[in-house]
Amino acid sequence: MTENDLAFLGALETCTLPNHQFRHRDHVRAAWLYVKKYGPHDAIAAMESTIVRFAAHHGHGVKFHKTLTIAWVKLVAFHERCHPLEAFDDFVSMNGKLLDKHLLRSFYSGELLFSEEARTQWVEPDLRTFPTQ
Repeated sequence: MTENDLAFLGALETCTLPNHQFRHRDHVRAAWLYVKKYGPHDAIAAMESTIVRFAAHHGHGVKFHKTLTIAWVKLVAFHERCHPLEAFDDFVSMNGKLLDKHLLRSFYSGELLFSEEARTQWVEPDLRTFPTQ
């Protein structure tokens, strides 16, 4: 991890990163950094904890979506396993589809993904399973 990566995670974890500076690419970056730092399983817990805290700090706690958070970490972890690169920019260059914030719609129906159940707990995809190899 670079100094810039550590500073980014530090700002995210301490909620000093402004909310308007945390967009989809930044979510993917955080997921990638947590996967690199903790491995796929523990990255989920770290990402969830950070996003819950960050959202609450910025007055958006009710917007936290558990399935979205976990699904993105799972997809990032799969792609990181396939392309273990040391720089995030190289990773997203190799895996550009992860920058499409609508990518999860190829795995989930809108009805399921945006349900209250999916917002509050992990639900498996209903259209196709996540890649594993």
